[in-house]
Amino acid sequence: PNTVDGGAIVFNNKSLLDKAILTRDFGINRKTFRDEYAEISPSCDISLSGYGATMSELNSYIGCMQMGTIQQLLETQRLNSERWDTFLTENYPKVYKLNTRREIQPNYWVYGCLAENKLDMMLQFRSLGYYASGVHLNNNCYSIFGDKKYLPGVDSFNRNFLAIPCGWWVDRCLL
Repeated sequence: PNTVDGGAIVFNNKSLLDKAILTRDFGINRKTFRDEYAEISPSCDISLSGYGATMSELNSYIGCMQMGTIQQLLETQRLNSERWDTFLTENYPKVYKLNTRREIQPNYWVYGCLAENKLDMMLQFRSLGYYASGVHLNNNCYSIFGDKKYLPGVDSFNRNFLAIPCGWWVDRCLL
């Protein structure tokens, strides 16, 4: 399997161990990666290149088992997206919805939108039981990619982008 499980590395040097722990997780220090709202912290720098070697065999098995019902799961996510369309239109008419291109069929694990006051809206959704999040920071924030470039469009997008859970696991009773 491609889960990178089943091996072991032993170190007699703490600094090498610490480096290996970072390297196996894209160089991310998980102790400082999230802020007090559990959002990705812009103060957590990634200064070491790494790779994703943290997936377990259990996660791989779950993914394989979903393949038998993948079309049903994707359809549920599309229906959840339609429900968010309606909910946002009725309750947040100023929010810009990012799924307006009908010629594509996204995999809606999250429903993306742009909100003027991202933090307030994120906390409102969380109070309703939906773990809304900014999901990512742009990569140019991390020193591993060189000097931080000012990218006004990217910065504006990240300042306003909010992802609302939309996957097949979302409780539709709350929608």
